[in-house]
Amino acid sequence: MKVAYQPIERVYFPEMGIASVVATMTGGRQSEVGIVGHDGMTGVAVILGQDRSPNETYIQVAGNGWILPVEDLRAAIAASQSLRESLLRYAHAFLVQSSRTALVNGHSKIEERLARWLLMVQDRAEGNKIYLTHKFLATMLGARRPGDYHRPPNA
Repeated sequence: MKVAYQPIERVYFPEMGIASVVATMTGGRQSEVGIVGHDGMTGVAVILGQDRSPNETYIQVAGNGWILPVEDLRAAIAASQSLRESLLRYAHAFLVQSSRTALVNGHSKIEERLARWLLMVQDRAEGNKIYLTHKFLATMLGARRPGDYHRPPNA
């Protein structure tokens, strides 16, 4: 897991498995803003010249992949214009994914959000089984579980 606002020390390039990028509001409410699978990498902020992100990253579906220290990635980007351009294209694609996720989470019914999320996960996962808790799924969909609502005193 990558903790928000902490320096990014390593980036991950999953070959199998899925990572979720999660944003947190004041008060602790969370929502997934991006999914990373075999099509991408964690630590997009590093590609854009930053050393930290306001978001957390969780491994959602265990798998394997490659871990690269940030210093090594920066050196490779400096040495290769084509790598830099490719990673910037990925950063743009990830930002488009994040904006679409925000749009869908803000304007779609829970059933539509779930269908979209399942399709995105299936595109990046091996097999058809995903082991998640209801709470984690609610976070991924930007929803609350009925038990998460707080009852006022004496209610």
